[in-house]
Amino acid sequence: MKKLTLVILLVAILFSFSSANAEKEPTWTYVSTDGITDVSISEDSGNISATYGKTVSLWLNHTSTPYNSKTLGQGITSMDMSSNGKYVVIAEESDATLTLYEQGTKEWDKSDFFLSVNGVDITSDGSHIAVIDYRNVYYFGKSSNEEIWSANFVDDVMSSVAISSNSQYLAAGTEDGNVYVYDTSSSDYVWYHSGTLDGQIIDLDFSEDSNHLIVGTENGKVYIFASLDGVIEMEYAQPDEVTCVSGSLNSNYYAFGTDQGLVSVLDLSLDFTIWEKDIGGEITEVDFNGKGSYLVAGSTNKKLLLANITNGDEIWRTTASGGITSVSMSYRGENILVGTSEGLELYYEQQLDNQAPITVIESINPTTALPGTLIAMNGSAFDSDGFIVDYLWNSNIDGNLSNLSNFTISNLTTGYHIITFKAEDNEGRWSRPVTANVGVGDFPEATIDSISGCTDFSNCIISEDISIDFTGSAVSEASNDTEVVGYQCRLSP
Repeated sequence: MKKLTLVILLVAILFSFSSANAEKEPTWTYVSTDGITDVSISEDSGNISATYGKTVSLWLNHTSTPYNSKTLGQGITSMDMSSNGKYVVIAEESDATLTLYEQGTKEWDKSDFFLSVNGVDITSDGSHIAVIDYRNVYYFGKSSNEEIWSANFVDDVMSSVAISSNSQYLAAGTEDGNVYVYDTSSSDYVWYHSGTLDGQIIDLDFSEDSNHLIVGTENGKVYIFASLDGVIEMEYAQPDEVTCVSGSLNSNYYAFGTDQGLVSVLDLSLDFTIWEKDIGGEITEVDFNGKGSYLVAGSTNKKLLLANITNGDEIWRTTASGGITSVSMSYRGENILVGTSEGLELYYEQQLDNQAPITVIESINPTTALPGTLIAMNGSAFDSDGFIVDYLWNSNIDGNLSNLSNFTISNLTTGYHIITFKAEDNEGRWSRPVTANVGVGDFPEATIDSISGCTDFSNCIISEDISIDFTGSAVSEASNDTEVVGYQCRLSP
């Protein structure tokens, strides 16, 4: 007996341990012959793009089979997609070519860049594109392969580029540690920063509100500038090379990764790093969800981290199939796209998905009423990850009644109504309906007062052929002035 108890206890302990340490599994994977170089997922999670070798492919969220693939020249070096998934722009370094696709169809290309195309970025709505080649900065509109303007730098080699979500600002970094920021209405930069000891500008990104620019450098400096005038809002120094940076929807939060495997989040309002995580390897990309509440980070040692922005609490840390090269999150963050040296992986996290509101019928008074009587209906709703935008009361007899949380009504049809109440959140999700019953008309309440020879109505046994006297009564639920005029007693076998 003791041996059996010991075995059961051991199994329980092992089960608990393995569950707590289980790896997060992707929803689906796609194996590619060449490693993935860039990935992007649309805000609504519906559209996915990725590049590998000479190929760019498009997927729909629900399947691991691409619905559209294009093979280009010597090899793709960078890619970006608009937030709605409609536009994809591709840069080929060796062929010095830029190509714009709209929903998988090529709109235009351009192949007369100087030596190479070193970087590309597209606005959230896909309306404008920023490009750098070896010596030049370019600003394009989506409608033409002729640039709106370009700027040449004789002594600088371009290394990174970003364009703000609202198309107002364009930033370019160089190998010498210089940053040039333009108001896109002109080819003359509006401000300039030179970091002679910072080394190459590795990465830069605008906050989603376009008001700030975060810059990461080869020698470990991180700057946050005001986009308008270049005022340094924050300067942060650490010993390792900064490999990637990201700005969020919340203009206070910024993130960066290093070649020593550290992921750090900065709070501009506090002027210091609020948390950091060591996931090892080299951090290849960090990305906020569109809501600016969670961060995903990937590393060359296959580690993938999902964490809460404000406190660094880890939702999970897992191991991908290969060294991670690129990551991208949907607006809410429930879908996370990961490019690796082995292929493409899509992860789903239910905690970050839109949660349905919860509704309650607080009161309906009265629940039984004569026709024409005012009935007050009072409901409430709560949404844990957003706010309520609409309500709906419905009757199975009269249809939709109101779009208010509280209302009164006096014209319900005579009959027995099943009333439903539900609420919609700001992302279009409706709650489960809750119900209540309402009677309109006169519905007497009948009771059995006595049965001769029986004291327990629920368990009454009487001998056969014995005369039984039944006594009952009824009163109106709706009105004291209403008289009961008929009764019916029915026995069931």
